[in-house]
Amino acid sequence: MSFSGSAITAFCGPMDNLAAMAILDFAQKGDVIVIATTGDDTAATIGDLWAFWAKKLGVAAIVCDGLVRDVNGLLKVDIPVYARGIKPNSAFKNGPGEINTTVTCGGVAISAGDIIVGDRDGVVAIPLAQAPGVVERLELVKKKEAEAEAKVNKGIKLKFWDPDALGSRVQYLD
Repeated sequence: MSFSGSAITAFCGPMDNLAAMAILDFAQKGDVIVIATTGDDTAATIGDLWAFWAKKLGVAAIVCDGLVRDVNGLLKVDIPVYARGIKPNSAFKNGPGEINTTVTCGGVAISAGDIIVGDRDGVVAIPLAQAPGVVERLELVKKKEAEAEAKVNKGIKLKFWDPDALGSRVQYLD
C-alpha cells in the first residue's frame, strides 16, 4: 500500500473527467496521478478500467479529491487509489481541463513534479524545491522515534507533557 513518485496533475471541473482521461496519454512509469476536482461529489471521476490502464503504464498511485467507482474492480487492479468517496455514476468528457498545472487536491497545492508519498495512513505532498530539507528532517524524526520506541520497550514512560517546553502556549486546568 505504500508508494512514492513524482506528481503528474489533472484538473477536472464538476461532472467532468476529460483531463483525467487525457492524462493517461502523458503518464509515465513511477508517476503519481493527482486529480483535482474541487471536491465535486456529483459523479465518479475514474473507475476500474481507467485504473487498470494506469497500472499497465506503471503509474505508482492515484490520488483524487473527487469520487471513484467500480470498487471491486479497483481492488483487483491492485494499485493504491486515494479518493474522497464512491459514486456509481460516471462523469462526462466535456472539458475544459488542465494537465500538469498546479492544482489543489484535498486542500493542498500540488505542482507537477512534486514528490507524493503515501501509505495506509494517507498521502503527503512535498514541493520539489523542499525535498532535500524534508529528507534531512525525516532522518531526525526517524532517530527520535527509534529512541522513543526503545524507551517504551524498556518500560520507560515517555513524557508527553512538558510545561517547561510548552511555556505559556498550553495550560493545564484542573
